[in-house]
Amino acid sequence: MGGLILVLVGIALKLGLAPFHMWIPDVYQGAPTPITTYIATVSKAAVMALLLRFATEVGILELPPVVHLFSLLAVVSMVTGNVLALLQQNVKRLLAYSSIAHFGYVLVALLAGGPPAAEAVTFYVIVYCAMSLGAFGVVTVYSSEGGDKDRVEDYQGLFWTRPWLAGMLALSLLSLAGIPVTAGFIGKFYAIAAGVDAGLWWLVLALIANSVVSLYYYLRLFVTLFGEVAVQEALPQQATPQRLEFVSWTVVCSLGFVASIILVLGVYPEPLIHLIRESVSNLLMVVAQRP
Repeated sequence: MGGLILVLVGIALKLGLAPFHMWIPDVYQGAPTPITTYIATVSKAAVMALLLRFATEVGILELPPVVHLFSLLAVVSMVTGNVLALLQQNVKRLLAYSSIAHFGYVLVALLAGGPPAAEAVTFYVIVYCAMSLGAFGVVTVYSSEGGDKDRVEDYQGLFWTRPWLAGMLALSLLSLAGIPVTAGFIGKFYAIAAGVDAGLWWLVLALIANSVVSLYYYLRLFVTLFGEVAVQEALPQQATPQRLEFVSWTVVCSLGFVASIILVLGVYPEPLIHLIRESVSNLLMVVAQRP
């Protein structure tokens, strides 16, 4: 049992779950934004896939000590991530603490156990990756114009100078907050539904309460995008034709694709859910056939 707990603690460290989250804010802030994006999406999704396979094939959720450990990690991560995010004036650190809370939400779905839990976890992780790509993509593009744009005040009035960037960031923030008609809302809905079906009432209540708390810092940045713009930022910076072409065809198409994922999954998630359900069923069938 001791070895299993150490393995799970290592996974919690890689996911940035509290209290093993100390490295997350500093790495998110200090690393180049593309590297931060990779850590926030590909790296965490891979570790979460490992944990899901571990829970499905090994059956660790049948062990009471593991359930108690994950329940504690879920609550501590949700509370720590959201409370500390309230204090942040740096966008990348804000998103870092937000990620800690989001994987606390994922743990609630995971603890539900069974096929519904696997489906909810998979859907939530996919949606989280899309939301993170959108948010960090905007930070990357905006910072490429000259200097790091990490502070919340750097985004003051962004809508009036770069409306397409502000729109993409606004959509990502609304989805991260779980506002209806976005993929983030559907992800949280499935996480809550899985928890309710499993009778995890106190974890579900913690998820809902922390989601309400998170509205403050997401909407604070959202409102900043539409505030009064500073005089020196009234006009966009001059860009070379090469930069304009790059932004127009590469970045805009990429962020537009991410935006479409967030919107489509927010109103019509059934195809992806059906695909996930089939994949989970096949996985469980393979596990059941093993000696």
